[in-house]
Amino acid sequence: MKTQEKTLLGIALAAVLTSPVCFGGASAAGACADGRFLISKEVFGGDTEFSRDAIVIEDSSRVRTAGGCGPVPAKVRTTRTGTARLVATFRPCGRFRGKARLKAVISADCGTMNGTLISKRPRSKVSFGATSSFCGDGIVDPAREACDDGNETPSDGCEAGCSETSGSTSTTTTTSTTTTTAPPRCGDGHLDFDSDEYCDDGNEIGGDGCEPDCTPSLPPDTCPPFCDDDTLQPPSS
Repeated sequence: MKTQEKTLLGIALAAVLTSPVCFGGASAAGACADGRFLISKEVFGGDTEFSRDAIVIEDSSRVRTAGGCGPVPAKVRTTRTGTARLVATFRPCGRFRGKARLKAVISADCGTMNGTLISKRPRSKVSFGATSSFCGDGIVDPAREACDDGNETPSDGCEAGCSETSGSTSTTTTTSTTTTTAPPRCGDGHLDFDSDEYCDDGNEIGGDGCEPDCTPSLPPDTCPPFCDDDTLQPPSS
């Protein structure tokens, strides 16, 4: 083999050996260049309008959180197994009064992230797990999803693109109870002086002491004597 050919072969071989190893197509670092991972528990703290904080990777070179930490420079390197290692240092933010160092491993399919967050002020080391946020995972990511019902059924309130079905509204039915009081009448069992009722026994039986028209069964002048009738009666023997 000629000297020139040996030189070219050596250069080519060196280029292969020094190139990043990639298994199964694109590397994890490249595939997860713009990944967004929802953290399963509170890690950073701080002000956030989201129900769950998230770690956001931007162009494999920066990382931030939905709660307001960052963005800060990040190193994302692919391993021989296809996973990616993420390292970043956050400046004071959230519940951290000093710097916080993030170390995490991203799965080869970019589906999960597991890592630790180490801080000196306050002194803590927190392990966490996070899942990649995507439309259809059944978890609403308020940053970019209006809804997420975990299916692709159209017109069910949430469309396959995680937008609300056009024209869908939530209707709340309020049941009100109205109490109506019937006007007084003869025969209702209640004596009504304003209607000039002398009695009201609630029935229409005649001769029982109170007639159906709410008058006494006996004429007023034949009513038995009673106290306070303005008539003095002799003492009974």
